[in-house]
Amino acid sequence: MELSKADIICLKELEKQQKISYLKSLEIKNFILVHSGNLKYGTVYKRLEKLKTLGLVDYGALNANAKTYYITNKGLEYLNKI
Repeated sequence: MELSKADIICLKELEKQQKISYLKSLEIKNFILVHSGNLKYGTVYKRLEKLKTLGLVDYGALNANAKTYYITNKGLEYLNKI
């Protein structure tokens, strides 16, 4: 599985913020607030959607109408391997 630097940053940030379950999930706008890098909303959205299709992240509980994301066990295992 080939991931970009932005993909790995997204995974690492979810892990760092302890976003590891359906109820413990992170909205993209809050992701951007807590992440100190220069990733833009559209980039984060695309990366998280890609990671979801790979099974590395999943949707969490909706926050109003906003999607939230959390890292799956498969995502945590991937990070432990790199």
